[in-house]
Amino acid sequence: MSLAHGRSLRLAALLATSGALVLGSSVAADANGPARSAAAPQQAAGAPGGPGGSTEIRVDMTAAGFSLPRTVPAGLVTFRVTSPDVDYHALQGFRVNPGATVEQVMQDFVIGNGDDPAGRAAGATALNHDATLVGGVVTSAAGPISATFPLEPGTYYFFDLNDLFTPGLTPRLHTLSAVGRMRPYVVPSYDAVIVTTMYMDPATHEHLPIFGSVPSELPANGTFFVINTGDEIHEAVFRGARPGITDEYVTEFYDAVLNGTPRPPSPWTEGNGHGLQAISPNRWAVLHIELPPALYALICYVPSDETGIPHAYIGMHEMVTLS
Repeated sequence: MSLAHGRSLRLAALLATSGALVLGSSVAADANGPARSAAAPQQAAGAPGGPGGSTEIRVDMTAAGFSLPRTVPAGLVTFRVTSPDVDYHALQGFRVNPGATVEQVMQDFVIGNGDDPAGRAAGATALNHDATLVGGVVTSAAGPISATFPLEPGTYYFFDLNDLFTPGLTPRLHTLSAVGRMRPYVVPSYDAVIVTTMYMDPATHEHLPIFGSVPSELPANGTFFVINTGDEIHEAVFRGARPGITDEYVTEFYDAVLNGTPRPPSPWTEGNGHGLQAISPNRWAVLHIELPPALYALICYVPSDETGIPHAYIGMHEMVTLS
């Protein structure tokens, strides 16, 4: 679940100025289920020598699609993703959990991006049950972004979340098999740790999503160990903000969006974020970014599985300066 950014959520005006979910909007499935990646050519298997001895797969995403190898050695894999487009593209990977089907998982993306908050919550809950989201990349035209994470032996599916928001386009699923025994690996070195988790509000006893252990200054060409210690799906993307914007301002802005009251000027300088696509609870990824130095919000737009409201709207944002 990015579950996505600038076009999804279908809260109509509510999300028009924010971001989106990793949950998709409307996945068209024919009698044979979601479309596989027939249009994109298959490239050679990924090359060794990525961070931590990972297998590196280079992916270039455009409106025409992208390509992946059919197989990769089980172990640590780096997806180095580029895109010449300023438009939104997001590589999302997942594994189907026992008892579910890939069609069910795609339907979970649909339900989780409906108009009804209760439906979005149900979709997020079902996705958390039916699939293991291993991560991916929300692209940036400014430079490559890489996500490194372990792929245990098995079958994985990857697609561009932008397909969900393109009228008349059936999502193009790519199947990637991690084969052989799990290879030993070393976690790549990193500059900082980003923790996505939940905490209980002592006043309301609500479970609320937060980022933990996030320094206020990070390198714009930096590498971060991102770990999901919560019980919901989370992402970690950087969205450009106007100079002087604070966390309090972002909270005020999103409170106005939720309450339908007059909004202060938008805090954002761009329509989409860039960074790590959604990962399931107890998963981790090493994210490498190359973004222009500026003020950003580290943010998560995944919907709450309790209320269906995007995590960012209920406080999951942290202002950081990339330099």
